[in-house]
Amino acid sequence: MSSRRLLKHGIHVIANDLISECLLIVTYVPNASMEKTQDIIHKIAHYEDEFVTRAARYDGKNNPKIAKAYYRKLMIDWSTIVNNLSKGIAELSK
Repeated sequence: MSSRRLLKHGIHVIANDLISECLLIVTYVPNASMEKTQDIIHKIAHYEDEFVTRAARYDGKNNPKIAKAYYRKLMIDWSTIVNNLSKGIAELSK
């Protein structure tokens, strides 16, 4: 991402899509557990807040190599969390 603002916006968009998917499953799948869905939605909100905070707080301002490594790791961590949450959402519809 070229800027922190775009990175934070991307995190918000993905989190909102995941929450929307949870709500659709609860609405249209008759056997979906409301408690599990609420748990997943709370996790999504927690991780969204955590990663937006991580994106906003970076201390190595003068070293581009460190900054690039920091944001690369942040994106890898976010992708891992999103994949795990997606698997949890898929389990709701079974």
